[in-house]
Amino acid sequence: MAEETDGIAEAFEGQIRVAVTAAAQVGQAIARAREEALRRAAAADDREARELRSRLDAERQVARAEVANVGRAEWWDNSTPEQIGHAYQVARAWQSEDQEMARAEQRMTVELRERYGIDAHDTGANPDDVR
Repeated sequence: MAEETDGIAEAFEGQIRVAVTAAAQVGQAIARAREEALRRAAAADDREARELRSRLDAERQVARAEVANVGRAEWWDNSTPEQIGHAYQVARAWQSEDQEMARAEQRMTVELRERYGIDAHDTGANPDDVR
């Protein structure tokens, strides 16, 4: 006989699927916008380019702090789908420019697969739910 559940685990997993899908989309959009800003600044003057680089370096430090705990089991045990989605969004947004963030994204991909059976690159979330 199949084991009956109260549906809480399934609902939690569904929320994570939606959060990770949305996070990946937003993270990619942020990365593209940052790359475009860098291209525009490079075409402008040196002072503007230095200011932008300084601001992005500060943002990168904040981003690193936001994903610093994704390698800890306690973080995963106590995180909400929204927290997981946010951390994944931040890691995705910076992964192409920062090795630490790329490692965080990879770790999250592994944890999502092992803990929840979710493929972070193809979550199977309903696009209408994500919007």
